[in-house]
Amino acid sequence: MYTWYNKSEVCYAYLDDVPKGVDPATPISAFGGSKWFTRGWTLQELIAPKQVVFLAQDWSDIGTRKKLVDVLRNITGIDRNVLLGLPAQLSVAQRMSWAAHRVTTREEDVAYSLMGLFGINMPTIYGEGKQAFIRLQYEIMQRSTDHSVFTWESDGVEGFLAPNPACFQPSHRDTAYCDIRGIPYDEFARAFVIEDPLPEHVVTNHGIRIRLPVRTYETEKGDIEYVAALACQKWDRWGDPCPRQNMLCALRLRLVEDTINQYRRVGLSDVDIREAEQFTSKDMYLEHDRNPATFDIHQDETPVTFLISSGELTQRELVVSELMPRRMWEVHSSGGLCLTIDGYYNSRRCGVALFREERTGQRWAIVLGTQHVQSYSRDWTSLSSSFLVMDLLVENSDDLWANLPSEPDFDNDAARMIWEHYQGLDGSEGNSTHGIFLQPSTGRHLAQFFQRSILLGRDSLT
Repeated sequence: MYTWYNKSEVCYAYLDDVPKGVDPATPISAFGGSKWFTRGWTLQELIAPKQVVFLAQDWSDIGTRKKLVDVLRNITGIDRNVLLGLPAQLSVAQRMSWAAHRVTTREEDVAYSLMGLFGINMPTIYGEGKQAFIRLQYEIMQRSTDHSVFTWESDGVEGFLAPNPACFQPSHRDTAYCDIRGIPYDEFARAFVIEDPLPEHVVTNHGIRIRLPVRTYETEKGDIEYVAALACQKWDRWGDPCPRQNMLCALRLRLVEDTINQYRRVGLSDVDIREAEQFTSKDMYLEHDRNPATFDIHQDETPVTFLISSGELTQRELVVSELMPRRMWEVHSSGGLCLTIDGYYNSRRCGVALFREERTGQRWAIVLGTQHVQSYSRDWTSLSSSFLVMDLLVENSDDLWANLPSEPDFDNDAARMIWEHYQGLDGSEGNSTHGIFLQPSTGRHLAQFFQRSILLGRDSLT
């Protein structure tokens, strides 16, 4: 698909949710809020062609990619040179971040839609689920020595490779405009005095074999951890190191018990290159996939379904204004709503339904979802818990509304911003009520709504 678009002379992008006459350059516009910018497959449609022309819902011309380059850069975070069709040196993490806020109907397409961006050709196996994105990263490692493939962040996720592109979103980092870029490996090797430098990382059955500079330290709890420096650095999107130019990205690791030289990823950190003499180069194996000795028949991810009764909506004269993400919602013929959360076992997944009262126009937002939290005891035993995420936000009764557009034409933006807030995609930690609702004053309304929500697929969430 990427090659097909790349060989085209011009690609026309029809935005059916953008009305005629919209100014794309305004801070909050229907153009920037178009669903076209949230779909996984449209990323290559934006980048690959020689020329892209954007069309509004009445087929009127909005502008070309070249003309709108700065607007598109602000919407998508894509490097300006890429949007202009010019060569650019880009890390794996940078390209992954472009897909961080995009969704696909099928889980596997998250990976398949990115193959062209990395020059990868691999079989498409629908049914493999999230393993497709893991497989994509394996393929990237076979073709690249870029350490930024390891610089993802996500709470409660096991394994050494990222489960999805959202883990590479810049909002996890020091600023909302921070990229991860590689530095020349020979420069990295000289700074850390790496003997016989080998810029390779190889996937083996014992883990990812790699040679990195390592330093040992003791945590506040007395545990022994390791910091391994990586040949990449944080930069702002204007081409300057941020926020401290001497800092490199690093991995926090722990030795896996009862293994030989195998280490488990704990998180991401920074190291000062001026302290390079404190590090010693070491060949190690990074545990890339948890392979428990005990077979767990319940390890598959079972979808969780919430149902919102049409009776409550009709009684309160609430009309559905927007659903986010749209692919997770289904509107029944009776007027009720169904939200299906899949893949929640290793992550936080939420859905937002935005309503307006017919008489007053007042907005209501229902947030439903699940969150799986992975933690470890002092002996490194895996502990896990799953929680419900449920909240009701009534306009003018919650501070969150003050930062949202109020016009009906921008309800899509409002729903997206609420969803990003609860997912933590806006740089916040995200809100999770865990069944304890944030708005005590609306507790009566919440009880009426949520007593009708039906949780399917598991006997309980504990």
